[in-house]
Amino acid sequence: MVGKARQKAGRKVPVRAGKAAKPAAEKGVSLVARAYEEMKEKIIRGYFLPGQYLNEGAICALLDLGRTPVHQALQRLELDGLVEIMPRKGVIVLPDSIAEIIKILDSRLVVEPELARGAAARATPQEAAELQALSGVHKPDAATSDIDAFIISDRAFHRRLAELSGNQVLSDFARNLHERAWRYWYLHLWQTLDIQGSTRQHAGIAEAIAAGDGEAAAAAMRRHILGLRRRLSEIQSARGGPAAHRSLPDLASDQGGVDMSTPPTLPAGMPKLDEVLLQSKDMEWRPKSLKGLYEKVLWRDETTGASICLIKFDKGTSIPEPHMHASNQFMFCLEGHYEYTRTGVTLKPGSFYWNPKGNVHGPTIAHEDTVVVEIYDGPHYPQRPSWYTNDEDAR
Repeated sequence: MVGKARQKAGRKVPVRAGKAAKPAAEKGVSLVARAYEEMKEKIIRGYFLPGQYLNEGAICALLDLGRTPVHQALQRLELDGLVEIMPRKGVIVLPDSIAEIIKILDSRLVVEPELARGAAARATPQEAAELQALSGVHKPDAATSDIDAFIISDRAFHRRLAELSGNQVLSDFARNLHERAWRYWYLHLWQTLDIQGSTRQHAGIAEAIAAGDGEAAAAAMRRHILGLRRRLSEIQSARGGPAAHRSLPDLASDQGGVDMSTPPTLPAGMPKLDEVLLQSKDMEWRPKSLKGLYEKVLWRDETTGASICLIKFDKGTSIPEPHMHASNQFMFCLEGHYEYTRTGVTLKPGSFYWNPKGNVHGPTIAHEDTVVVEIYDGPHYPQRPSWYTNDEDAR
């Protein structure tokens, strides 16, 4: 009996050791994968901004992971073209540029029509129906923003189409191109987001695949990608001003920046005087369609779109997404505590803030009830952002 007991123990020990060793190896791989996916998602969604230096120690604390998986994940992200590891300097999120995304779109034009053609040749009727069901944009819940819903749906559609093509090599290449391009949606292209147009284009691609027409599917995919090029051109036009790193432009003319030949448009009912005096305390706060946000319009040039307003944020009010403006933005904080959460830039009473035309900033949060003077030297947004439900709020 003793011998049998020892024999059983002898059999069990190596089996237990083997079982323990396998999860340990899998755990190491899964930690690297987790670090890679979480950091990649933060880069794509703009949590880590283009040009931002990353500290490995801070990332470890943020993700609650050790240095080894974080370091290995950063090496994978460098291969993806999302970061650059600079010896003795650290890690930098690679800056975005119009030229870079054009290269990505050019590559997609080569790869994705072939994937669509392959999917048309291989997809079963049931698989084609599944792809058609994915062609629309679906919000998982009411809290999901338009841009998040679009990205989730766009990912699902293009990934499924790539799977149906049966070409794993091209599918992997296309996935990498998409992941590099999605951050441009979050940073820039969301401002020209046409959900209905994208839905129609996806539906056209899926319809051609369901019909087994490879040429029509490839042509529809080319039109879809060329449509993204057109939107990019719109953003490029809107960003025609100085880049974010350049110095403040000289906004004044030789006469001190004031064109006396054309007086500013006065509020209705105001007497036409050379000077205007408003008592802002006597004006009513106009609530905007974003809850907790109010304005008092002190002056606006209807021709250029330039404006001077008092803006009030209730405590907890947030601009929820990265965004840019179609002109230079200036803010002077009168009271409260207002933060740009991605960069940590904070406005408190007496703070002056300037954001150049075309520079992406945000999201934001008001930690206290906050009032600022906000000035734009031209129109506010290139296009009404998703958090407003009427055009007046985006002026």
